[in-house]
Amino acid sequence: MSASARFVSFLLSHPYRLMLANLVLLALVASGATQLRVASGIDIFFAKDDPNLLAEQQLKATYGREDNILFIIDTRGGAIFHRDVLPAVEALTERAWLMPWARRVDSPTNFLHPEVDGDDIRIDPLVEDADTLSPAEMDRLRSVALAEDALVGRLLGPAGDVAAVNVTLLLPDTGLATAIADSVGAARALAEEVEAAHPELKIHLAGWAVTEQTLADVTSQDSTTLMPALLLLVLLILALLLRSALAALVTVIVIALSIGVGMGFAGWAGIAINSVNVSAPSIILTLAVADCIHVLS
Repeated sequence: MSASARFVSFLLSHPYRLMLANLVLLALVASGATQLRVASGIDIFFAKDDPNLLAEQQLKATYGREDNILFIIDTRGGAIFHRDVLPAVEALTERAWLMPWARRVDSPTNFLHPEVDGDDIRIDPLVEDADTLSPAEMDRLRSVALAEDALVGRLLGPAGDVAAVNVTLLLPDTGLATAIADSVGAARALAEEVEAAHPELKIHLAGWAVTEQTLADVTSQDSTTLMPALLLLVLLILALLLRSALAALVTVIVIALSIGVGMGFAGWAGIAINSVNVSAPSIILTLAVADCIHVLS
């Protein structure tokens, strides 16, 4: 008897033992999914020995990381220098200093503006106690702000209807993901609080830290909500196409095992989930469905 024949005979003689062994092996490999981590940033697009990446890492090692969160305050056609809006910008600026890992806050209200008083030069924040300013003082400050090249196009729109508050973060090298999540979470809560108190304003969040956290959030949401919903939809469609609930169930089991093994192997191999390979489960699902339908039909 040939080796292949003996192998086939062994498979047919011990189906349940082999099935159990396969399930144990699959479970061991799939358990690697618990080791998966989410990676973001531009580092994922470069090889580890890329000279540009190494230069950036050396720069960060020398001077530290510097990320930011940008609050974009839209008055919806109104004016920043208005008695109902400017106090909100000032309050947001002051509250931003209390955000986790905030190192510096730049805003139209705390912009340092020099004024000449006789022989003296005073350098003070552009806006102080905004809620006590008269309309005439608001107009004067608006004229001063729109004449500042360092403000217009950076922290203030040319028409004076949009402003920005930039929060510079000094994030740690260890626990970076947690630090970003804490900072962005505080920024989102602050934006919601200001919008609730001032419905005429719309606050958008931007900046590198926000981008990184958004990618991490989307990755997490896809794995916890999108994939289960997709599996359920595939189950219903297969049951209709194959006219067999059992065949559809078997296909879904194969899909789940395939995704589990694929992601588990990635976890054991130390491969991080990022904005590029986050679509891997969907790709595995597509291939598994195609193979199962080919075999079952």
